[in-house]
Amino acid sequence: MDPDSAYEKYYPEQEDVIDWTREATGVIGDIVRHVAVAQISTVLKPTESESFINLRTLDGTELCVKLNCEGLQIVGDRFDSVTLEDDEVRYETPYSLLSAVSPAYVESFGSCLADALSRELQERLVGNGAMVEGSEEVGEGLEGPD
Repeated sequence: MDPDSAYEKYYPEQEDVIDWTREATGVIGDIVRHVAVAQISTVLKPTESESFINLRTLDGTELCVKLNCEGLQIVGDRFDSVTLEDDEVRYETPYSLLSAVSPAYVESFGSCLADALSRELQERLVGNGAMVEGSEEVGEGLEGPD
């Protein structure tokens, strides 16, 4: 752990306490290319047991999401809002949460996955000596298993 972090200043002796700001930053990093906005709430301050993330989906829906040891929970229908906390639905991953609320996320993630698979296939074909883009020569080793 970074001894200069704000977390270390408040919880220097507790190694098993989760830094929810760091966890929220990780979640944001995982989903940032599939949402319009993802940021840690500056109004709802993180505690030793939770952190809040403001999200705007590619569909334009604003959410405030609580992240804690129970997972992710939508707690507000706008940034920095805790008006839906009675909702018992918890999501284990940010991907399952976004899949439930954003058709554009599903499309974005699927497109990104298809692009990555296409690049991987192209790299393998080129690596095997195959010509790409309308070539007539096909590389060796592309046959199926015997």
